Amino acid sequence: MAGRTYFEIPAADRFVRLDHNRPAVDEAREKLEELANEVQKSNTLPLSTDERAALVAEIRTLAAMLSERVIRLAQVQFAISEAGVLGYLKGSFAGDVRAAVVGAAVTALLAAVGMKL
Repeated sequence: MAGRTYFEIPAADRFVRLDHNRPAVDEAREKLEELANEVQKSNTLPLSTDERAALVAEIRTLAAMLSERVIRLAQVQFAISEAGVLGYLKGSFAGDVRAAVVGAAVTALLAAVGMKL
């Protein structure tokens, strides 16, 4: 179906341990922070200051979840879906150089949890 993304999901009851993959997790946190900074300074998003702050908070919350030893894959799946913060920003930054920042964050996040698109 067009517009839908399907995922290969690792087992383990849909929880993934993060402590065995620390370099990839650190990379994901770094890319998410870069994205949060881009959203914070963006003047092209048609959002109020409060709405922009909410997106930044969502991104940083996702990055903070990577500080735990495990993460629930549903959180990652939602974040990259059209309804999630990364999916929303992918659409909002389409055709913009910042789309690469979103793509890098998504790729790093998926690598950290062992998922692929």
